[in-house]
Amino acid sequence: MGKKKSVLAYQTPASSRNINAYWHYYNMLKEYAINMFEWINLPDTVDSRYIELMLFDVGYVCFFEDSSLNNNLLLPNIKDMKRVYLCLQCSLGGRFNVYNLPTYYQIVTPTGYTAKRDKSNSVVIYNNYLHQPTFKIVEFYAYRLFEIQRTIDVNLVGLRHPVLFTTNEEQLLSFKNLWEQVDNFEPFVLATDDFNTDGIQAIQTGVSNNTIELQNLKHQILNEALTLFGINNANTDKKERLVTDEVNANNEQLLMSRQVMLNARKQACEEINRMFGLNIDVRFRNEVTEIESNKEPIQIKESGEE
Repeated sequence: MGKKKSVLAYQTPASSRNINAYWHYYNMLKEYAINMFEWINLPDTVDSRYIELMLFDVGYVCFFEDSSLNNNLLLPNIKDMKRVYLCLQCSLGGRFNVYNLPTYYQIVTPTGYTAKRDKSNSVVIYNNYLHQPTFKIVEFYAYRLFEIQRTIDVNLVGLRHPVLFTTNEEQLLSFKNLWEQVDNFEPFVLATDDFNTDGIQAIQTGVSNNTIELQNLKHQILNEALTLFGINNANTDKKERLVTDEVNANNEQLLMSRQVMLNARKQACEEINRMFGLNIDVRFRNEVTEIESNKEPIQIKESGEE
């Protein structure tokens, strides 16, 4: 019986660009998402970055006190602390209460540190009232942005080379080598004197320039994502300036989007403060933005008005 051959995935330049484009937009939107909120008065042993990363990826984390001062925590000066608070990834379980909320939490970390907590000695911080992570939203918009961007890239290539060439089998490899020079923006193309051009034909493809429309569409999708995160943006592609009602409607949508994830975090802060006697708070970064600035909306006169 012959030896089974291994199958290796070959990544073409185009597939590599596809992957890079997708992760570019995914990471960009993820950075926006995990930097939306500012945590105030957190204990030194609690990492706000970790909280937001877990809320993004999982949708919830557990805040609790560790009275054992476990050395596996790998935290600085932990022996000098009388009370150690942690906020770590957990799994939810146990009997659900009448509000369909879990009452038992199992803390598990990659370092091997584990702990068991319940509703009497810990608080779960949820990402939103749906208890869902943010990464699903980012995946949705990152794919749409990547798809439009790669379509723009393909359209640009078609505009650079609006010609389809045909050649015979013998000349195919030589022609590929020549075309690679053209595609790499070489200022001139080199060919040997025995290169035969008789079998080469050129066909005009008639590619149209759709880059402006696609760029506008990408801008709209990006603005939609930013609005969903409550990040102020020019959520319009109108050439004329916005009227007062349009500005107010956009501001209301931004403020409502901010509350979607902020309310769940605020609720957790209240429960943590009540349980542990702390003074933790959270707010949207740069809360005083253009929405609350002294810039007045611009009134647009109807056509025909003096």
